[in-house]
Amino acid sequence: MTSDFFSDLASAKGAEQKVLEKLSSLTNDYEFIDVSNEQEYWHKGDILAINKATGARTFIEVKDDSRIAETHNILCEERIFFYESKKWVRGNFYSDYEIYAIYSASENKIYIFDFSILKKIYMRDGYFTKIQHKENLNEVILLPLDKALAAGALIAELEV
Repeated sequence: MTSDFFSDLASAKGAEQKVLEKLSSLTNDYEFIDVSNEQEYWHKGDILAINKATGARTFIEVKDDSRIAETHNILCEERIFFYESKKWVRGNFYSDYEIYAIYSASENKIYIFDFSILKKIYMRDGYFTKIQHKENLNEVILLPLDKALAAGALIAELEV
């Protein structure tokens, strides 16, 4: 477990709550449910949106990104190496999200993306880098926001 795990978790929970509240305030046509603590949904998303008329279900993953305002990049995790266990694990871009929401506290904004489009373009339009932390090494693709916009991946930018 990383030394920053609990502070990262608290920050992530705050971002999830902001997104849940914002989406709930925009429409009465959907019920938005926090499913982030339910293990069966860990690779599906943090929020379940249920269309009240049809029952259709959509999963929304929420990321808290403190740098998107500065870099204008979407961080797409390819894989993570944990030093202690000496194991690689797949990054979050191998999950089954439908909607990918990024909360930017410094901008007080939520970026909403179609995850299927992001998955199609991030390797082609982004650039590879490594981010080293105390306990792990992340191999990521940084996808410029303007590339996501040009590809039609950006669904909305919401002010919080």
